[in-house]
Order: sequence, then structure tokens, then C-alpha cells
Amino acid sequence: MTPSGIALARRPLKPGPSVLLPTVSATAIMWLRGDLGPQKDTSGTVCTTSGDTVALWADQTYSPVYLHHAQAQNLPADNAQYQLNQINGLPCVRFNGTSAALAATFTMPAAWDIFMMVKPIAWADGSAIVASRAGLTWAAYQSGSSPNIVTYNGVSNSTADTHLTVGSWALLEAWFGSSPNDYLKVNNNTATTHAALSGSGFTGIYIGSRAALTFKCNMDVAEILVYDANLGTGDATAVRSYFTTRYGIP
Repeated sequence: MTPSGIALARRPLKPGPSVLLPTVSATAIMWLRGDLGPQKDTSGTVCTTSGDTVALWADQTYSPVYLHHAQAQNLPADNAQYQLNQINGLPCVRFNGTSAALAATFTMPAAWDIFMMVKPIAWADGSAIVASRAGLTWAAYQSGSSPNIVTYNGVSNSTADTHLTVGSWALLEAWFGSSPNDYLKVNNNTATTHAALSGSGFTGIYIGSRAALTFKCNMDVAEILVYDANLGTGDATAVRSYFTTRYGIP
């Protein structure tokens, strides 16, 4: 882990009963919430004020196999920051596009889904919203001029999705390692796809940068949910409904 990475902690925390995930066939292996988990230090001091540095973002899942995979570290004040009342009265974590990124190295499933409530703040060609590594970097990133978002399978880019715009919150959804195609979808619009990256399992997840902690993205993130398999149509619909209800996004 380089000094520019925000450590991801696996903690057996139980979210408040007012926020429950839908029941689906896959297991949630990562659940990061802006309103529960951002901490100012490695001692568990909770972020409460806009501008608090996020030294650690605690995962809310029950996944003992993943408890060991990241170490916490303190960060300078120009890294990711906690921001109050950013979407539907809820807080988020802000990535500044220059020095802030979240990274964790661990063995992930060969196929996985990620849902993110995200708002790009600025545009930079090549900056990664989310990435992983499976021999070659796998990423969903900004490409060319706004609002083109593409996925990269280690060989080529997908066609561009044009629904994630600067200054607007949206639900980004991506299937990685699926067969025969991976896909990227924003606000449940028509997905962009290309051939899935095959081979060894993914070995980490990176939020706000590519796998080498380069090409950082300037964005707000309110919530991230990762599953250990590619969800079927009904399950994916249920998860989208959870996000749209919670954040007021159509």
C-alpha cells in the first residue's frame, strides 16, 4: 500500500436496523457507507464534520475470510475527506483527484458485481472510478471528453456509456469477470459490454484510481456494495431499488 491509498478495513460491524440490504442469491463481500464507517484515525474516531480526513473506511459486511486483507494508515489532510449532506441528506467520501484513493489487496472471486452511488466532480481523461487487477488492470474510467465512461478488460475498451455526467449523482453498476461479457451500466440504462477478462482471480479493488494508484478520479462516493458473483436480473433489480429508494435517484 502506498501513502496515497486509503486503507480499507474489514470490521464485523452491524448496520442500524433502519438500513437493510435486499436478500439476493450472492453474498455481499464489501459494503462501504458514507453514513457509517468513515473514520478520522486508526483508533476508530468517527468522522462527524465536513472536511474530516478519512483515514479508514470500515466495511460493514460479515465476511470473516476478508477480515485480514488491509491495514489502516493515517493520511495527510489533502486526501479523501468526509462531507455532510451531499445526497438526500446523507454524507459521502470525497476523492480529490490528485492524492486520494482507496485500495485493498486480497483475493477476490473470479466474478463479482459492484454498485456505487457516485458523483464526478471534475473530468480527466483516463481517471479511474473503480479498478481491479487480474494479470492486467481491469477498470471503469473516464475516457476522452465528458461524459464517456468505458470499461477496460486488459486488452481493449468497451464502447462508451454516456450517462454519468459531471456534477450529477448516479448509480454505477459493473459486472467483472462475467461470461461471456462484462458490462457497465449507469442508472440502469442500456449496458456497454465487451469480452470478459479470463484467467486468475482478481487480486484487489481500487476506488478512485487504477490498480497502480495512478489516474486518480475527482469524485464523491456515498456508498459501495460488492457481491461475490454476478447477480441475476431479479437480484440486480432489487439492489438497484435499494439504492434508488435510499438516495432518491430515479
